Amino acid sequence: MNIARRFIAIAASAALLPTMSAAVAQATVVSSYGTAPVSVTHHPATQPLLTQLRSGRHSTYDRFVLQFAGGHVPTYDVRYVNQLFQDGSGAPVSLAGAANLQIRLDGAVAHTSAGGSSLTTSSHGKPLHPALREWKLIGDFEGVVTVGVGVAEKLDFRVSELSSPARLVVDIKHPLGAPTSTAPRTAPPLSKAVTHLTRIAIGHHAAYDRVVFVFDGPAPGYDVRYVSHVVADPSGKTVPLHGNAFLAVSFRPAAAHSGSHRTYTGSRDIVLAGGVREVALTGDFEAVLSAGIGVAHHAGFRVLRSNVHPTWVAVDIAH
Repeated sequence: MNIARRFIAIAASAALLPTMSAAVAQATVVSSYGTAPVSVTHHPATQPLLTQLRSGRHSTYDRFVLQFAGGHVPTYDVRYVNQLFQDGSGAPVSLAGAANLQIRLDGAVAHTSAGGSSLTTSSHGKPLHPALREWKLIGDFEGVVTVGVGVAEKLDFRVSELSSPARLVVDIKHPLGAPTSTAPRTAPPLSKAVTHLTRIAIGHHAAYDRVVFVFDGPAPGYDVRYVSHVVADPSGKTVPLHGNAFLAVSFRPAAAHSGSHRTYTGSRDIVLAGGVREVALTGDFEAVLSAGIGVAHHAGFRVLRSNVHPTWVAVDIAH
């Protein structure tokens, strides 16, 4: 009899599951991961009231959540800025981290009708997560609410909206760790069409330096490996580079020119201080584009490739 009653109770609970699932919050992913600004316009019937600010650490990203009363997310703009400012006074705001993410909410408030704060959580947090280092409410003036987020470095982020309750969610990818392997890296071309180099950029990160080769067409195939010395293509002459170890980089099918027009007009020999000591173009011949990278020591490296325009191939070298 007891077993029968238990079975009936379980069956009754199971019958409730569809109703319970329907109440689960719905998520709308507004943007994929990237560093470009994200702006969305909403026209809520009532003015959203900011009630909570909170953050959390996940396995590959940190999450920052802005929660609202009123059932709707306001118009918002999320972007990296060089400097954060206190709304109203204009005083500079400094937060932990090497990059500043600004979240601007239009048509929202963070105070009650009596003038007190509407937040049920702190207006300032310093969790020191891998990506999200600090956050702070820095503006609540004339229907504009501004929140500053200090980020470890300029990392990719994505924006989502959740309902029940209304929330704006910003996920910030964790920074990559230092590469450890020194083995050669190769990948085939993604297209037979010749792609053209347009820019070379060098970035300094916490655990590695990054050399980025930017192209105007499909990302090329690549070969990156340590060599005893870098040679010029097609002469075969040694190219002297600053550093104690040398990476030879080649792309195909790729070029730094199209006909008589140079697609890459930047410096062909970039001398630096730090882990990466020098980056030089060493060849542009028969759809093979070559470069040499002089580094401080024989450190681990990795190669990343993106085929989203503008396409690029990045070489990360550990400090």
